[in-house]
Amino acid sequence: MLKKWLCIALFCLFAWFQSQSRTQESEVEKKKIVIHVEGMVEKTLVFDQEPTVQMVIDELGVGHEAALECLNMTVVLSHEDHLYIQKKQEGLISLNKASKVELMEIKGIGEKRAEAIIAARPFSRLEDLLNVKGIGEKSYQNYRPYLCL
Repeated sequence: MLKKWLCIALFCLFAWFQSQSRTQESEVEKKKIVIHVEGMVEKTLVFDQEPTVQMVIDELGVGHEAALECLNMTVVLSHEDHLYIQKKQEGLISLNKASKVELMEIKGIGEKRAEAIIAARPFSRLEDLLNVKGIGEKSYQNYRPYLCL
């Protein structure tokens, strides 16, 4: 009888250790932060903590090729965020500084939309443009190659 109880106790103890191990593994998995990079680099990165834009640039090693003026390097990214990185180029229009007329040079941005963009300033990331009334994912995709911060 004692042998039977000892087996049951050992089995319960083993089961408890297994459940603790699985809980710790799932907590580690929860801490993984996935960032989707688009633009000059198409890549999905995984971090152990919420990265800044600077950390993503460093991880990719594209600081010398990227239009860093289009990025706020101190912004902290969250799990499943998308980060658009542009290649250095001339003629980018500043989302935070451009006049209404300059914004209207971008195909699809008329007077009202330019005014809405100006009213929503300042922007921390290009992706914040999606928060402007009347700008959805499709419009944002069309505008972002011409914009910087």
